[in-house]
Amino acid sequence: ESRRERWSELERLIAAARRRGLRSLSASEIERLGALYRRVTSDLAIARRDFPDEPIVRHLNDLAARAGFLIYRAEPVRTRRIREFFSSGFPRLFRADLKFTLPAFLIFALGFAWSYLRALSDPDFAELILPENVTEAVRKGEMWTEIPGYQRSLASSLIMTNNIQVSILAFALGISFGLGTAYVLLSNGIMIGAAAGLCQAYGLSLPLWSFVSPHGWIELSVVFIVSGAGLLIGYSLLSPGLLSRREALIEAAKKAVGLVVGCIPLLAVAGLIEGFISPSSLSPWVKIAIGPATAAALYSYLLIRGR
Repeated sequence: ESRRERWSELERLIAAARRRGLRSLSASEIERLGALYRRVTSDLAIARRDFPDEPIVRHLNDLAARAGFLIYRAEPVRTRRIREFFSSGFPRLFRADLKFTLPAFLIFALGFAWSYLRALSDPDFAELILPENVTEAVRKGEMWTEIPGYQRSLASSLIMTNNIQVSILAFALGISFGLGTAYVLLSNGIMIGAAAGLCQAYGLSLPLWSFVSPHGWIELSVVFIVSGAGLLIGYSLLSPGLLSRREALIEAAKKAVGLVVGCIPLLAVAGLIEGFISPSSLSPWVKIAIGPATAAALYSYLLIRGR
C-alpha cells in the first residue's frame, strides 16, 4: 500500500473514533490505528528532513497530532468519567432511588425488630436462626467475633468477598419482581435481630455493638442501597408504564447497575474496618462511636455531592 493510502485510512479511523468514540472501534481497528500512527510519525520525520517547507509536513503533523491525541488521551478521559461518577453521579443516583432504598430498610427493620424481641424474650428461639457455635459461645458469656491479629488480613479479604456476594444476590434477585430481594432483606434482618436479642439476654450487648458498629453503618447502608436497586428492577417489571417490560427493565438496569458499581468501594471500606478495627482492642465506646462517624461522612457525601 502507498503512503497516501495509509494516511487516508488513518483519517477514516480518526473520523470514526471522533464521531462514535474510541470504544466503537473493534480490537483490530484499534490495533491498526496504533500501527498507522507509528507509520505516519515515521513519514513525518522523513518529510521534515526532505521537504521541510512543503504543505505535506503540516498535513502529516496535524494527522499525527490528532491520532496521538486519541491514543494517549483515551485513558485520562476514562479516568475523568470515573472521577465524575463517584464525585457526583453516584450520589445523584442514590437520591433518585431513595423511594426504593427506604422500603429496603423498612423490610430489614421489620425482620430485625421481630427477631430481636423473640430472642430477647425466648433465647432458645435464636437457636433456630443462628449457627450452633454462635449460640454456644453466647451462652458461655463469650463472643464469636474475635479475630486473631495474624488472621485479620485474610479475614478482611474473606469478609469483603462475602459482602459483595450478598449484595450481588440481593440485587440479582430483583428480577423476581423484587420478591427475592425482599427475602434476602427479611432473612438478614431476622438473623441480625436474633443475634442482638440473644446477646442482650446474656448481657453481651456492649461487646456485640462495639464489634458491629464500626463497619455496620456502612455495610448495612450498602445492603439497603443495592437492595433498593433490586427493588427498582422488580418495580420496572411490575409497573413498566408506557414502556414494554423489556424497555422498562433496560432503563431501570442502567440506573441499578450504577448504584451497584458505586457501592463497591464502600464494601471494600466496610470489609477493611470489619477485618482490622471491629475486632481490635480499642475501647468499646471508641469503636461504637466510629460507626456514626463513618455514617455521617457517608451520608454527607450521598446527600450533598452533585447537587
